[in-house]
Amino acid sequence: MTEEGYTMDGIAGQIQCPCLVMEAEADMFFRGQPQQIFNALQSPKQLVHFTSEDGAENHCQSGALAHKDEVVFNWLDETLKLRNGRKV
Repeated sequence: MTEEGYTMDGIAGQIQCPCLVMEAEADMFFRGQPQQIFNALQSPKQLVHFTSEDGAENHCQSGALAHKDEVVFNWLDETLKLRNGRKV
């Protein structure tokens, strides 16, 4: 199968669960794709931009994994309505 066979065209809009989309400003592999998927999503969604200011501008936020993890876990807590690991 070619690369063209792997797309989210016509699929992203079917996703129903909340989504966190993360974009690194210097990502050399998927530049622009996070914004595209964010725009296509119809479910509750949040787009987080990581920059050189926070040291997380590279692919997978490799320069600031603790910061990326904080963003992810805060989003999970908020989305799942958790406090200290318990439902509120």
